[in-house]
Amino acid sequence: MDKIGLHIIGGWSGNLGKPRVIKLVNVSAQYAAQVRGQVGPQTLVVVRWIETEQPLDNPAARAQQFVARHQSEMLSMRSMSGPNIAFEGYNEVPDHLAAQYAVFEAERLRIMHSLSLRSVVGNFSVGTPDLAKWAVYQPMLAALRPGDFLGLHEYWCDQFDIANRWHCGRWNKVPELAGVPIVVTECGRDQVEGKGKPGWRQTCDANQFLSDLWAYDELLEASANVLGATVFTAGNDPRWRDFDPSPIWPHVVAGYSDPQTYPQMAVPTSYPAQVIQAPGVTYDYRNQSHNYESRQNTPVTYLVMHDTEGSLSATLSWFANSNSQASAHDVIDESGVCHHLIDYDQAAWHAGGPTSKLNPGANLKSIGVELVYPAAPANPPWPQVQLAAAVLHCREIVRAFAIARDHVVRHADIDPTRRTDPRNFPWQWFLDQLYAPEVNMDTIIESIRKAAWAQGGTVYNPTAAFPAYARVHNLGAPMGPETDTTIDGCTYRWQRFANGIVYAKVGDWANVGHASW
Repeated sequence: MDKIGLHIIGGWSGNLGKPRVIKLVNVSAQYAAQVRGQVGPQTLVVVRWIETEQPLDNPAARAQQFVARHQSEMLSMRSMSGPNIAFEGYNEVPDHLAAQYAVFEAERLRIMHSLSLRSVVGNFSVGTPDLAKWAVYQPMLAALRPGDFLGLHEYWCDQFDIANRWHCGRWNKVPELAGVPIVVTECGRDQVEGKGKPGWRQTCDANQFLSDLWAYDELLEASANVLGATVFTAGNDPRWRDFDPSPIWPHVVAGYSDPQTYPQMAVPTSYPAQVIQAPGVTYDYRNQSHNYESRQNTPVTYLVMHDTEGSLSATLSWFANSNSQASAHDVIDESGVCHHLIDYDQAAWHAGGPTSKLNPGANLKSIGVELVYPAAPANPPWPQVQLAAAVLHCREIVRAFAIARDHVVRHADIDPTRRTDPRNFPWQWFLDQLYAPEVNMDTIIESIRKAAWAQGGTVYNPTAAFPAYARVHNLGAPMGPETDTTIDGCTYRWQRFANGIVYAKVGDWANVGHASW
């Protein structure tokens, strides 16, 4: 029964055991730390805050606001409870908002990774998303990093219903979820598609519900990519008394194995040998270095910046020389070209000296980027094209590997023998550029379009039939608001555009037409 954990709202007093996963809703950092003390370090703690509203009108901006709203609490919880904690975003978003929600979660993941925080995305209600919608969610799934999970909710109306793969174990029906780490963040007996009554206490006794959980645990155990499930819900919310599993929880805990004996779900720590390619940066792959070693499955958590103190040709020759025992993954020259020497699944030899503060394993856990700069005492300003390329390229690195801002360091920060490396480099500016919020041009353009319509005395409605028709037929800008005219007892609506007059009979919006001036 190790894959069955408890869902708690507010707080709960009882023996939690040591399940694979437990979920806490609307709790303090102090309570989360208390739970960690009970369940031990191996249990994943999932945390959610109930949002009174879940706006998706501007999904990227809403994601930024969400993280900002909870950032302090999340960082406190990670500090007090350790790294095995993950945070949810919105809850049970319906299918018709799939496109907006995918953008929201992809952006939330990007920001969470920059803070070294883990996430649970999705948390979809029973039977959703529809099979066709999983294609829409591919950007969200692609943005997951090691330690993140997809969350699902699963409920059944009786024990026979556990065999209904659309209600329970629906990951088996979705090819896109093969190998995706999953946690079921709510489960239990409920009214499903009009069948049964809400809450197990309305439909069965304690023994039957316990039997349900044993059957559901068998389903979970058959899926290696599913960490576990949390049973809804214990805690202090009186609305959910008929769901409260407290009476049977001692029996669930009694069914747990020794946490040292059950296998932990594998969380990938190695990274592909992909080459980061930032838009706007020119790359050169002709040169390479053999001065590297295996990462030994050590996750990349640092980016270390250097300057070469010499020319590009001298640097490439030095890194190609096996006797130098020195290298970097990338070298960015004065013209902004990025010379990629070593793939990121290997550890370059750039920061592994005995004095490095990142030791042991400084090279194993980091990516090294060199910036071409002349040797002292030469002191020229850094070329703008080189700085721009460094920002664009390194921004892609920190996103790809979810490197936190305080883990982007100078060589001088980690090795006291390198007091000025990189020398004269605008460090704070560089960090600010790496982690600056992205400008959403679609949002900006939409706002400009809305303002332009308003200036012409017209309310902008992007989904209205007339503007959509005018765009398709190249009728130009609107020249005024929609107006109704009654002709022979029928009311027609029309609107002036630069190259024609769009009209339709009121209520018959499928038959929009236009007339020339």
